[in-house]
Amino acid sequence: MFIKNQFIQNKLVLHLMEKEKFELLTTSSNQTEYLLWRTNKRVTDIVRVSLTSYDWKRDLDRDVDQLEKRVADNIQLPFFQQRIAFHHVFIVNDEPVDDWDALQSRKSNVKKIDHSYVYMITEHTDDEFPRFVQKVKLELSLDWEPITDVFQIEYNTSLFKRRIQQIYHNKQKEMQSVFSHGKPRLSYLLIGINIIIFFLLELSGGSTNIETLVKFGAKYNVAIIDGEWWRIITSMFLHIGIIHLALNMLAIYFIGTLVERIYGSTRFIIIYFLAGIAGGVTSFAWNPSIAAGASGAIFGLFGALLFFGLKNPRIFFRTMGMNVLVMVAINVVFGFSVEQIDNGAHIGGLIGGFIASGIVMLPNTKVFMQQLMAIVVYLFYIVGILTYGV
Repeated sequence: MFIKNQFIQNKLVLHLMEKEKFELLTTSSNQTEYLLWRTNKRVTDIVRVSLTSYDWKRDLDRDVDQLEKRVADNIQLPFFQQRIAFHHVFIVNDEPVDDWDALQSRKSNVKKIDHSYVYMITEHTDDEFPRFVQKVKLELSLDWEPITDVFQIEYNTSLFKRRIQQIYHNKQKEMQSVFSHGKPRLSYLLIGINIIIFFLLELSGGSTNIETLVKFGAKYNVAIIDGEWWRIITSMFLHIGIIHLALNMLAIYFIGTLVERIYGSTRFIIIYFLAGIAGGVTSFAWNPSIAAGASGAIFGLFGALLFFGLKNPRIFFRTMGMNVLVMVAINVVFGFSVEQIDNGAHIGGLIGGFIASGIVMLPNTKVFMQQLMAIVVYLFYIVGILTYGV
């Protein structure tokens, strides 16, 4: 009976979401199929709970294969997964007419998926649900109290569906709230200041003119050793050429606004300047050439996103995770490959931004001892690099 299958399906999905820390990825428009996932200790389980029935094994196998490929192409999984298992749970009246036992534990055609399991739960199977519980390692047993009244089954199924949607919408609101702690006003202000200073440089002799750059406060090691330590900060607002300016302002526009939305404006500006200072100090220690640019502070914003990913891996990898990791890796490799790039500022800014994020912490998070330790680490880093540079 289809309504009974709906009852079992939605009760199972609700149990996975409420008791087993699974999250709903997608659901069909008529709620006859749900797709959930859970990541625990570098292991990801993806569970499909469906009411679709198949007459033949080949149709079942083809459908399973197509779904796994589609999910693998669209989902961002946490980095360095040890095992990814896909569980296809079909709650149906009848199994395929031919022998489908070979699909119970099948070899997936998708490289990301290490294990693929198919379960057929019917009134005539007693071992399929226990097998699912064992493979997914469910912690709590599911109470299958028998209900014979059709109206009661329909009523409870309706309640389960509404509860599932409520949990899903609450999770969506929670995710959206993470990116709404601040409006990116300071990011736009920084872009405006940098552009204005660039035009002042151009009017005063050119942004590629060494004397003009030194006059306006570029990082110049000889002058810094003579006491002009303020150059570590002023150099953050100078850019050498229009391309240098454009690339950095685009980075602030995309990365800076994202960090400001996550951390809030006050935390954002603290991270920006602490990362810029760390990048400037590292550049002073590693790079004897005259240098300028906001790259150290911008790499600090990448460090802030990495810190966010450490604290919120689920949201990080579902939204931006792999993109951030790839961008950081490309920029670091590119920095080591091109001599003109101040890689010291990039690395120092990245480290400084990560540590600075530990100092200010994420909104609504108070861990005083960790923040105090982050302050100590930051000071040790700055003093150590400065000592080495001098």
